[in-house]
Amino acid sequence: MESLIVHADLDTFYVSVQRLLDPSLVGRPVIVGGDPHGRGIVAACSYETRAFGVRSGMTARDAYRLCPQAVFVRGHGEYYGYYSRLVKNILEDFTPEVAPMSIDEFRLDFSGMERMCPAPSALAERIREKVYLHTGLPISLGLATNGLVAKVASGQAKPDGYRVVPPGEEAAFLAPLPLGKMPGIGPVTERMLTERGLTTLGDVARVPLVMLRALLGKHGEALRMKCKGEQVITARETRTVKTLGHESTFKDTADPAKLRAILAGLTAEAGFRLRGGGYTTRLVILKLRYSDFETHTHQRRVDALFSDDAIFKVGCELLESTFSRRVSVRLVGIRLAGLVRDLHQLPLFEWQRRIKRQELYAAIDSVRGRFGLESLTTLTAHQARERLPAEASA
Repeated sequence: MESLIVHADLDTFYVSVQRLLDPSLVGRPVIVGGDPHGRGIVAACSYETRAFGVRSGMTARDAYRLCPQAVFVRGHGEYYGYYSRLVKNILEDFTPEVAPMSIDEFRLDFSGMERMCPAPSALAERIREKVYLHTGLPISLGLATNGLVAKVASGQAKPDGYRVVPPGEEAAFLAPLPLGKMPGIGPVTERMLTERGLTTLGDVARVPLVMLRALLGKHGEALRMKCKGEQVITARETRTVKTLGHESTFKDTADPAKLRAILAGLTAEAGFRLRGGGYTTRLVILKLRYSDFETHTHQRRVDALFSDDAIFKVGCELLESTFSRRVSVRLVGIRLAGLVRDLHQLPLFEWQRRIKRQELYAAIDSVRGRFGLESLTTLTAHQARERLPAEASA
């Protein structure tokens, strides 16, 4: 096989990690995120809850109405990041071509390595076995000649399985699947297609191209290619990251100390991901959502920042200049944009200073990657949390 792409998808990742932290949750309906009697949304849910109609993104109250017997648990972002990096390290033992697509999805490229690799099914078994042995996490795999078909195949392999699509059988594999199985077909497009009698991916692949162009414009041709399994996406292609960030919803507060402490934690998560991708940021964006659900974003251009302290300082300045104590806040978010890897335009002395700073944070991130984000914190973040009143930090 000249081209072999493996799409690895950790099954109900957040729930699986929570079950590692608390084995009593195994086999029980679990919902991560949100207060069933308050605010918030469902970040993730187990297969047991999905049978009752619970889905990620719905409000926690709606989820509780559908499945009142579910166990609601608070998410632990530091553990999710730790296990994601652990899985990535394991996958890199099989091939250096590993591209994280999200915190719980990875694309592996084995193209040109067929003489070194076992048969696709045996390879899938080895990957799944090693990931489970070292992490306890179930993982589903799709194996195909291109990334798009491999991703769809991994979805068909769930839960905790694998699906191999042999070369030349891509169109036949996709044909009977419903429209919603294809990435990129959202509710609006799906409705437009079904209204015209197109209910499967095979229907779209067979329809005259002129009809799709009239219906979907320039996207019609691309969609037809995807439904025929012809779009080739490999892990070697550059995946451009435009922004990254984190946000947190909490009980309404107008306490600046608590808001700064929350911001410190979010900055640590964002900075860790920023440096992990080899990036610096040129734009820091602060997001505030007030108790009346009015949302504001404030931003500032910066000079290629990468350290938690520097990003946190900008975030605090944005917070202090825009936050009004007259209305409580229910959500804070930090987003980093204008991501770049090239620092060659910096003056020599500045470049040398940043290199030393990067070495320091490389050591910090190494510890965090092994023991979690809370295992090591910067003085600035520590001081922000120490200023919290005792009841707020409890």
